[in-house]
Amino acid sequence: MKRIAREALEVDINKDVLTGIASIALEGVQGVVPVTPPMQIGEFFTGKRLKGIAVTRDAGQVTVDLTVNVDFGRAIPEVAKEVQRAVTENIEVMTGLSVTAVNVTVQGVVVPAVTNG
Repeated sequence: MKRIAREALEVDINKDVLTGIASIALEGVQGVVPVTPPMQIGEFFTGKRLKGIAVTRDAGQVTVDLTVNVDFGRAIPEVAKEVQRAVTENIEVMTGLSVTAVNVTVQGVVVPAVTNG
């Protein structure tokens, strides 16, 4: 039986895709209010930079710097840990890259609007 040698697959993933993955991961974290509105499906691949998300790549490793707002009443350290977990997991699972750090800066606390009824 003849064996077929397989070459290693090399895929280049654009930083904009990593930024998009981080943005979508943020949407799934309770208590997080992104500093930019949620992405629309068509914006994922447009190259449009998102405010509050910066991705740095170096030799297959990724660092993500995020700026977010947190809903009033939420425990900020717990929300930040969940953000780190969600972003790390999504980027690593979807890309195979190693996330070395997810740095979270809480810019503000969002108080719900009061409605007069």
